Amino acid sequence: MLAAYASGCIVGPRPDVENFDASKEVFRALVTEVRLVRPPNSNAASSVQPYVMARYEIKEVLKGTPHKSGIVRDGVAGAGSCSLGLLPGLEYVFFPDNDRMVLYTGGSFLVSRMEAEKRIVALREFAALPRKK
Repeated sequence: MLAAYASGCIVGPRPDVENFDASKEVFRALVTEVRLVRPPNSNAASSVQPYVMARYEIKEVLKGTPHKSGIVRDGVAGAGSCSLGLLPGLEYVFFPDNDRMVLYTGGSFLVSRMEAEKRIVALREFAALPRKK
C-alpha cells in the first residue's frame, strides 16, 4: 500500500487547479500531533514502510466536508522523499488522497510564506467558480 510512497521523489506537484479538481477534500489545518507508525513486517526490504500519522484541527475548508479534527498520513521525511515533513504547531493546506496521504506531489503544502498565502487566495477564488460535474 505505501510502496509507491517509499520511492524517491522525482516529480513535482501538478498545478493547484489540477490537484483541486482531483481531490475530494482540500483544507487548511493546524497539525496538533504527529506519530511514527511502524506497520507489522515493515523493514528496509519490505514494500510495507513506516509512515507519519498526524492529527489536525481545521482552520478553513476549501472543498468537501472534512472532519473538524482528524488524521492524515505522510511519508517519513528523508532524502528523495515526497514527504511534507509534518510538524506539530504548523499550518498546512492538505489535498488528501483516498488513503489520507498528504504528500508534496499531491499538492499539499506548508503555510509559511507569502507565496503560500497567495496560493490559498487563488484556491479560494478557484473554489468559488462553478464546477463541471
